[in-house]
Amino acid sequence: MARNFVVEVTFDPESNMWVGVCSDIGLVTEAESFEALEHRAMLIAQELAMDNGAMKADETARFFFQHEYAVA
Repeated sequence: MARNFVVEVTFDPESNMWVGVCSDIGLVTEAESFEALEHRAMLIAQELAMDNGAMKADETARFFFQHEYAVA
């Protein structure tokens, strides 16, 4: 059974960095581009989920990256 996790993504204009947070697994990371953030998060997300008890070793995980754009 696949577990679903949402990574909330924001852009910090002061640091010019993309920030990803998934409180369900204890993930907080940043990168210079959205694509780099996805890659970086995927390198550590499943291990974090298992280490923090959010999923078992025999489960699979799906990570959804969510970013909202505001238009004035």
